[in-house]
Amino acid sequence: MREAIAATTAALLALSSPAFAQLNGLQRFEREIKPQLEEDGGTFTYDGAAALGPSGFVLNGVRVTVPADKNASPADSKPSRVGIDRLTVEDFDFDGAARKEPPRFARMRVDGVKSIGEESGLDKLMRSYGIPDVALNVVIDFRQDDQRKVFALNRLEVALPGQARLELSLTLDGVASLAPPPAADAAAKDAAKPEDEIKLRTATILYEDASLLGRVLTAAAHEQGVSPDDWTREAAEFLALLSADQPPEVLAMLDALVSYVQDWRQPKGPIRVALDPPGSIGLADFDKLFIANAIRVVFGLSVNYAGTRAGAAAAIAQTMPKRDAKPGPGAAPARATPGETGAVACRAGVRLFVLEDGAWWPATVREATASGRCVLRIDGADDDAVVTLGAANALPWSIDGPGVAATACRKGERVLVLSDGAWHRARVKADARAGRPCPVHYDDTDDDDDEAVELKRMRVLRRS
Repeated sequence: MREAIAATTAALLALSSPAFAQLNGLQRFEREIKPQLEEDGGTFTYDGAAALGPSGFVLNGVRVTVPADKNASPADSKPSRVGIDRLTVEDFDFDGAARKEPPRFARMRVDGVKSIGEESGLDKLMRSYGIPDVALNVVIDFRQDDQRKVFALNRLEVALPGQARLELSLTLDGVASLAPPPAADAAAKDAAKPEDEIKLRTATILYEDASLLGRVLTAAAHEQGVSPDDWTREAAEFLALLSADQPPEVLAMLDALVSYVQDWRQPKGPIRVALDPPGSIGLADFDKLFIANAIRVVFGLSVNYAGTRAGAAAAIAQTMPKRDAKPGPGAAPARATPGETGAVACRAGVRLFVLEDGAWWPATVREATASGRCVLRIDGADDDAVVTLGAANALPWSIDGPGVAATACRKGERVLVLSDGAWHRARVKADARAGRPCPVHYDDTDDDDDEAVELKRMRVLRRS
């Protein structure tokens, strides 16, 4: 009995020793991460350090040496040194970083970032744009959920004291991992359908400018041999093009954006732009940008700027030449009655659906030719197409798709089904109850290509 008590006591003492104690955040950084930072000739030193629980730490007086780029020319292949006044890490994915994977989460603050010694490429760039040599402060807080495929950038703040401050937050759906995909997955990624792409759930950007915007715009424009006023005028004109047929709520947002662009030399306070769409949006949704009210109901845009001037967008639009005879990405689309099947006018900027290879594709008119034919660009195509528009091959644009929504799954009905970015002609094979997928057979295909689709992917054409 006495021997058993002694053995148990010895085991408890061993488990309570430092070798078995949980490592704190500083110890894990020094053991698992710091050696990675010092690979290939790099150095990472600091004057003082303290732990912040099991996954955090504070470092003061940090000096980092980044090895020279082996692929750069000899003139550019010099190591660079960076100093950091204070690095505070509150939470960090040590497990992922120890496996040399991108961390799935981090919450940290970096204060007083400046280059040390010889002028770096960043120093030269900042000086060329007239940006004073001030220390940079950065705050970052993000988390990646591989299982739910959600990336949340809770906060990214970049500040140049006395110059500007930028805050960004966003949530993305469809992000399977922060690690780059293996080369073997490249083909599968290329073959993915548009609905499988990464989509934006929400985003907010806040920009507060003291003098940085004016400095950068002026230097960048002069570098290109143009006037900064030319750039800002073009930006304001593009925003003004969006104002056609918009409701008052959208016009107020466009007025705020145009006012800020016009105030680029000295903005009257910060600007806050947020996207909070009713559903996640992807790249394919941006072809709806010129649809009346889509800015609000599709993208969920909101803009706040203290210097907003009511009517700023409309005032710009009134000074612009008519775009009927010239191609351009900014012309507003003509309004159309849902289900209308009459011919569409060939006017630059008009959105429409065009029949190509048996399917109705969204397209944008570029210009009309002297012979009366129409030059247009089908979404996703690399080249323009030249067609003769008529009732048989062109449909007015609608944000929901051509024709009208299918309300039921009825055997034998002719429908259009959304697939791979186009509306394909098909026939309903059998009745289906409400809420159940509708079995369809695509025109000019084998039975193997039949599919059961949700009703929201189906439309019906009503021709007179």
